[in-house]
Amino acid sequence: MINKNSEYKQKIKVYKINALKINFNDQKFDVIINEAMLTMYKNKNDFLNEYINHLKDDGILLTHDICLINKNYEDLADGFKDAINLKPYPLSQQEWTQTFDESNFKVYKNKIIKFSLVNPIGLIKDEGLINMFKIMKNARKKI
Repeated sequence: MINKNSEYKQKIKVYKINALKINFNDQKFDVIINEAMLTMYKNKNDFLNEYINHLKDDGILLTHDICLINKNYEDLADGFKDAINLKPYPLSQQEWTQTFDESNFKVYKNKIIKFSLVNPIGLIKDEGLINMFKIMKNARKKI
């Protein structure tokens, strides 16, 4: 965590943008953070190609997404669709690595942790109480 009065304040800029339309012309970045978004799209290469085009040669993409482990995709996708009103497209660890390799990314490290968004306690822990209520409200909408 960087204190807002830190000397790094002048060196770090954070942008919230559409990952499919990074409007920075030819500007390159040291780090791009992808927060649990690739899982939500079937064609992940569109995003990864955009990322690679905007990373410096030694740039880093930090991401976390859903990894299938001993689960049937359709069961998981249906559960998520019911919970967040959106059908996800998660991959296995091998498929994630292959997807990044095909997009010219080198995977330096990956870590698998238990996913907890699909239960109320995990949802509160990961998203906070207010966001949990927003997610629950969105889940009640008709697709």
